[in-house]
Amino acid sequence: QDMLEQPAVLAPLSAASSHDPLVLSPVWRRLPAELRPRLAACAQPAAVFWAWRLSCRALASQLDHNWYAKVASGSGAVVLRPGDSAQAVLDAAPAEPRPLLFLLPGRHRGPIALRRPAALIGLMGAVLEATAGESTLRLESDCGDSRIASLEVRGPAGAWGVFIAGGRPILSACRVHNGAALRGGSASLERCHFVDSDGDCVLVDEGCNCSGQLPPKILGCTIAHARVDGISLEAAAVISGCNIIANGRHGVRIAHGIDIDVVTLVTKNRIESNSRRTAHGENVCIEDPPTLADLLWED
Repeated sequence: QDMLEQPAVLAPLSAASSHDPLVLSPVWRRLPAELRPRLAACAQPAAVFWAWRLSCRALASQLDHNWYAKVASGSGAVVLRPGDSAQAVLDAAPAEPRPLLFLLPGRHRGPIALRRPAALIGLMGAVLEATAGESTLRLESDCGDSRIASLEVRGPAGAWGVFIAGGRPILSACRVHNGAALRGGSASLERCHFVDSDGDCVLVDEGCNCSGQLPPKILGCTIAHARVDGISLEAAAVISGCNIIANGRHGVRIAHGIDIDVVTLVTKNRIESNSRRTAHGENVCIEDPPTLADLLWED
């Protein structure tokens, strides 16, 4: 009966998630059978309560860390306690198989940079934070198809929570404070919460607009309480099933010349109650082309 120390039994959840990208991924196939039911919550967040109903924050300290370490060791995974250096583990990991890190509940020190394909999976209550300086979690251009799942990431003041320079990483079921910047690559943000940014919650930079590259995807996310814009599009992106609410200026800002079907954007997402800080804010704002005065001012 004690789910804190015994594997959860979630056969219906595993079956229902059989077509989810997490379940089909190489990371999932490497996991020991004992860990799969609990981590299936990453693939189906609605079932988090049932998978972790005794592992709430108040009881996180009672988790049997040795059980996790023993079960994970069979797949070459590393279980990190608060205070362990995730960056040191990533830097020292062999070329194959790709690093697979589980972050136990508690506060973990950042920043962390992924310079190769890897997987970081947070167990309920795992928080990655940095107090100053650079972005808390940085995915470099050679991060490949790295996966970050079920992790809370807190960015320091004046820096991004998550910075993606390239690759095809997937963030799923994460909670990100202080925003995410997509500067390049074809990232997928799935079922994440982006909240409480001192700038934009999600920035899709023009570096994501390279020829032959798939656009980033923002799917089923909640994007709220940005000081400026909820989503700022300097390049095209696929946005569907998102709640974009209560941001300071615009819900979605679309730079001039970006090819976005606004009707589809509004139809497939809930975009409302924005412009909390500025009277001229809009739920969806399409910027006008720059004037001669704007160009002279830039020069």
